[in-house]
Amino acid sequence: MAMLHCLRRIRLLSPLVPHRHEVSLEFAASSSPSRTIAPEPNTVAAALMVTAPHQFHERYGFSLQAYSTERLRPRSDACYKTLLPYAGSFNGSIARVARAATAVVAARQHGFADELARLKLRGTGAGPRADMTLASCYEEVASNDMDDGNETLGRLDRLVAGRSKDEFDWESSLVVLWLGSTLGVMEDCTDWLNDAGKAAASSPVVKEVIAGCAALSPYIRIALHLAHAIKF
Repeated sequence: MAMLHCLRRIRLLSPLVPHRHEVSLEFAASSSPSRTIAPEPNTVAAALMVTAPHQFHERYGFSLQAYSTERLRPRSDACYKTLLPYAGSFNGSIARVARAATAVVAARQHGFADELARLKLRGTGAGPRADMTLASCYEEVASNDMDDGNETLGRLDRLVAGRSKDEFDWESSLVVLWLGSTLGVMEDCTDWLNDAGKAAASSPVVKEVIAGCAALSPYIRIALHLAHAIKF
C-alpha cells in the first residue's frame, strides 16, 4: 500500500477541484507494452479504486500532519519526499503527478549517465570483462537518456491537457514504454555486473554502479505506477 500512503500524504486531490482524470491503480496487462515492467502487487494500492473525487476524500483524508508520524515503507517515503515540492501544482490531476515524478526520473537518469561516463574512463580495476560490462551499462543508460526523457515529458504535458482520446492512448503507451524500458536498463545493468565474475564482485566501481541502479529504480517504479494510473 506504499503508493496509497504517498498519495494520501501529498494531498493529491482537492475536494474543491474535481478533475476529469479519475484516480485508479488498476493495471490492465493487455494494454501494457511488451517491455513494460509489471507493477508489483505488494507495492501498489490495488484497492485504491474510486468512482468520484468526493468519494476518495470521504474515504481517505489528505492531511500531511495526520501522516507525519506514520511508519511508511521505503518506497512510499521516497514518493512523498520526491513529489511534495510539486504538490501545489497538481490541482487534482494524476497526470500532473506522473509528470512531476517522471521529471525527477529524467533528471536523475541524466546525472547517473554522467557518473557512468566518469566511471567508464576510470575503469573497474577488475579486468577487461568487467570494464566491457561497465561500458555496456553506460551505453544502455546513455541511449535511454535525455532525448527520450524530454520527449516523454512532452507527452505527459499533452496527457495533462487531455484533448483527444486517441492521442491520450498513444501518448500514454509511449510514456509507459519509456519508463518500463528505463527500469529494464537498471535491472539489466545490475544483472550484467553481478555476472561479470569474482573480480568484478569486489570492485568498488562495480559496487558503486550497482548501488546507483538500486537508488534510481524506486523513482522509476513510482513514476511508472503513476503513469499507469492516468485515465482519460
